[in-house]
Amino acid sequence: MNCRIKRLRLSVAAKKKAIPIAILLVLTVIVNVTMKAESISEFFYARVVSRAVSAILKPIASIFPFSLYELFIVVFIIGIVVALIVGLCKRNVVVSDYKASLLLYKIACVICALVFVYSAAATALYNRESVYVPLGLERIEADNAKLRAAAEYYIDELSAAAELIERDEDGNVVIPYSFDELNDLLCREYKRLDSGYFHQSDVRLKPVILSVPMTYTGITGVYVAILGEGSINTNIPSHHLAVTMAHEMAHSKGVMLENEANFTAYYLCITSDDVFLRYCGLMYASRICFNKLAEQDRRELRPFFPEECVVEIQNAYDFYSKYDGLTSKIADFVNNFYLKSAGVSEGTVSYSLTDGYLVSLHHKLSQK
Repeated sequence: MNCRIKRLRLSVAAKKKAIPIAILLVLTVIVNVTMKAESISEFFYARVVSRAVSAILKPIASIFPFSLYELFIVVFIIGIVVALIVGLCKRNVVVSDYKASLLLYKIACVICALVFVYSAAATALYNRESVYVPLGLERIEADNAKLRAAAEYYIDELSAAAELIERDEDGNVVIPYSFDELNDLLCREYKRLDSGYFHQSDVRLKPVILSVPMTYTGITGVYVAILGEGSINTNIPSHHLAVTMAHEMAHSKGVMLENEANFTAYYLCITSDDVFLRYCGLMYASRICFNKLAEQDRRELRPFFPEECVVEIQNAYDFYSKYDGLTSKIADFVNNFYLKSAGVSEGTVSYSLTDGYLVSLHHKLSQK
């Protein structure tokens, strides 16, 4: 009789414990269903839920001067190593079924809660309105003729900007600002964009202390949406830094699609009055449009590409080649899986899908 009562109590307790997890799972499903509608994604998840979560958690993350993302990765790696060592040294340690099940239950609750919050505050934003609208761009088909016109424009603008910037002995642009000064400059630049679409709270990006090891992963920046925290790998070519920072800021402003975050960064830099930002943005825009051209057009335009910029691009290629390997392939696989699970069918290829946007930007700029 006592055994039956005990089993009944355990059954009731188990059902009660399952309720929070069940609720979180149901809410997550609701988010994933409703976010498919662009209007709900835009006006509820992007402009209400995401900003509310950011308002609550960003102040907490900003208390710490270091990257919480970096700390988590370090602790995670150390935790795995310690667990393996303890497991090997203490194989006979016995953990009660109750303690083990309680630990697993707590872990399951935390994971379900994080998945729900991240789905509502970040993943749902992948379906929001395109940046074409708030940036005042007209969608234009990027055929070879329009790509060539855009490439010619960006190369001409790059040549003019290249004459105004300072280079180091290796031919790379010298960054005229400290990390914090560049952060503040980009924050001011974002103020001129549509305040309804782009979240207007300032972003304080954090340089990653272990930037050199991070370079082996091929990752130049990370934005953790639920913390409102952006972390930047500072061990990257100098003309990549401003665009990388602007890209992570774009995520914090509500732009989750990687190609749109990339383009927003290019747009912000190219349309800036600051020559360093313009140069960095034009380095990307001119190269992207140039590489998309037919071979004959590339041969014809190649002599007009500033030679000092060609040297700097080659320097960047040589730099990243030193760090390419298994770690970067694993990181790319994980990122590709995440993007596809979020509904981005192109995965990591989506980063490079910006030529159409750049053609539209050229059309807008050439009308002035």
